Amino acid sequence: MKIEKKPTTNPSKEPSSSPSQGPSETSPKSAIRTTTSEATKAHQTDAFHGDRMQTGRKIQRDLYAGRGASAENERLPSGIPDAAAMTSVRGSGLSERSPLMMEAAAHRSEPHTPASTRLSIPLPDIPGVATASVSVAAYNNSEISGSTQSPGYWDARLSDPSQNPPVMARFEPAQIPSGSAYLHADSVRYENDQESGGRHHIYVKAPEGVDIYAIDARGEKIPFNEKYEDFDRDGQPERYFEMPMWGGNHYKVFAEGRPGTPYEGMASEAVADLKMPANHHVNYHIDFVRAQSAPAHPPTTNQPTLSMPSVGLLDIPTTYQPPAVAPSSPIEAPTDAQPSSALAQIVQHNGLRTNQDLINHFYRQGGDTWDGAIAAATPYGVDMKKLAAHRTDPIDLSAHTPPPIPSSPIALTPTTPPTTSPVSPNVPASRTRDGQLINAQGQVENFLGANYTDLGYNAIQDPASPAFRNAVAEDLARLKAQGIDTVRVWAAPPNVYPDDDTGRMATRVDVIAQEAAKLGMNITVDLTDSFGDKSVHNYQNGDIARQLDQRIPHVIGPNAHHPNIDWSIGNELGDPNQPLAFADWYASQAQRIREHAGPDQRIISELTPGAVGHPDHGWPQAREAMQKIIDASDIVGVHFYPVGAPGQLSGPRPDGTWPAADWDSVQSWAALAQQANKPLVIGEFSIPRDAQPLSQDEYTHQTNAWLQELHKMGADQVRLWQFMKDEVGHFDPAAVDLIDHAQGHKNDTQALLDTLHHNGWIGKKPLP
Repeated sequence: MKIEKKPTTNPSKEPSSSPSQGPSETSPKSAIRTTTSEATKAHQTDAFHGDRMQTGRKIQRDLYAGRGASAENERLPSGIPDAAAMTSVRGSGLSERSPLMMEAAAHRSEPHTPASTRLSIPLPDIPGVATASVSVAAYNNSEISGSTQSPGYWDARLSDPSQNPPVMARFEPAQIPSGSAYLHADSVRYENDQESGGRHHIYVKAPEGVDIYAIDARGEKIPFNEKYEDFDRDGQPERYFEMPMWGGNHYKVFAEGRPGTPYEGMASEAVADLKMPANHHVNYHIDFVRAQSAPAHPPTTNQPTLSMPSVGLLDIPTTYQPPAVAPSSPIEAPTDAQPSSALAQIVQHNGLRTNQDLINHFYRQGGDTWDGAIAAATPYGVDMKKLAAHRTDPIDLSAHTPPPIPSSPIALTPTTPPTTSPVSPNVPASRTRDGQLINAQGQVENFLGANYTDLGYNAIQDPASPAFRNAVAEDLARLKAQGIDTVRVWAAPPNVYPDDDTGRMATRVDVIAQEAAKLGMNITVDLTDSFGDKSVHNYQNGDIARQLDQRIPHVIGPNAHHPNIDWSIGNELGDPNQPLAFADWYASQAQRIREHAGPDQRIISELTPGAVGHPDHGWPQAREAMQKIIDASDIVGVHFYPVGAPGQLSGPRPDGTWPAADWDSVQSWAALAQQANKPLVIGEFSIPRDAQPLSQDEYTHQTNAWLQELHKMGADQVRLWQFMKDEVGHFDPAAVDLIDHAQGHKNDTQALLDTLHHNGWIGKKPLP
């Protein structure tokens, strides 16, 4: 972010010389950028119009990229350490101590990867055992008492003392009167340390209106985290619950209906003694469904009841041809002449009564896989997801309408989320409500957010690798542990990918969105970064135009299925010399994004306060341009790096910056956003300690004071710049980082964290 210079022309007219939004406000990532002007030529450096700190920022980035400072005008400023010294030190920060630090290896694989190598969040296949139902009593060596039934599927390894190490989990039935409804543990599955992907979690699926809890060894009741993720990429996130386990503890898992729902007061079965056996990293998967305690129907076939895997969580192969297996009935595939009668014959011939019976039939027909079951059921018009949602109901033949029958083997293609139709820019996206930010889980987002340009830096070159996913998970967990539920990233991390490598960019965004969703977090993605010539002409014809032409379809399109992404056209774009032309260009790019983004994704501006000039300080068209930008956005985002405490911001400084004008324009953006009933985000924020000498106490005091000021003003979120970053990569002197070197501020950040906790900013919500 930058601080605008005082205009040099008549305040009543549009400035003709460049007060340049870009260069003229405090740098978002360094201390302060300044504009090119007759009075400040001494501050001009390279493509950036900035002061000495901006020069240092560019040189640091060149050093990290392996480029030396060979030119006379690119010598290291004093205080900038050499690259070797900077890259050899990595602050430990809080990551090693975070109770939420991820330990996973590869979390998700490509659609054709065998089930045994996928992570289990949650796996629809049941690894390692046959898919026949197993009696719990047989493995517990005791009869099941009570009025409820045993699980439809119980992984034999859960109760096998020969397992190394043994688990010896227990099923606890619910004691209820005959004929009562209850919450049934329908499927209980296990993943050992070879199958768990390095995680140690309990994953649960349950109907809407039901929450999941565990009782630990101390008797403490622990709520599970409710999550949504679009595992099958059909544009609809699936709901599940998760909780990490810790060594030396054991857990009993059960369900509870929420007040005011049909499940309120229902008894629940439980699965007990779930643990990390001998501290091995294992996972458990439990599916709860609603059931009745009335006597079960007698077996309808001579085959055992098959397992019911979690539905809707597996990518469908591009083309599927069912394996040659013996059919369970002599009924052939339906023909155009008698599709519905064919399903009726299957039901009658096999004596099928419930939807679960029909699920089992198609599961066998599909070679004992969920993909195969879907393929086998499709010609009969049977929706397996709908069956699974009402497993205990009697079969209703009228509910199944067969599609036209193809003459060739059924080709299944991955579901591609539809692109959004043009949306009126005045209508907020579904994830804003009453002018506030609403996350993918339907909750108001926390007041504090973060920026982290090179998330997963340790393995950033290969975003498809397990190492990158692990690095991202660790970074996100470090932020989540401090109450951060939103983080802004770049599609292309600085100085890493070539401009046209949209494949790596799309994969990077996909992995970050997946890992963020697991923690209930949202991400903002900047498609490009402003640089060089900040003008509408350059945006329309230069490198920015080329980048957006490539990235809008090829980075957004493949990630339109993620409901936890907000998109930014670019970081700190703007043209205060042509404010209305810039605003029109911005609106056109926002509309292009809407044509590729998913229905739950939002557009946020990431601009400096003076991106289109300062309306209260001599830019007459600035307010009109601001309004156009707000109309085209779902979220209004501006950056703010105050040089001074509240009430003490100065007019134009000797370096050409203008802190007081920045603050006035921030308030103008806020007022216009409030009028439009749209959220306001301070997209980058920190106290630029390197622009003014500050003690640690003064730094924490100013930060706290400005957070109070922004909260009182009605900001929905303030995102700290490079918050808790603990590796060099791309960093800036203004970052709130955990890097312990000459330009880092690890001790200051630790002191600031104490202040944020003490004053209640961690996890704080915005004003309603």
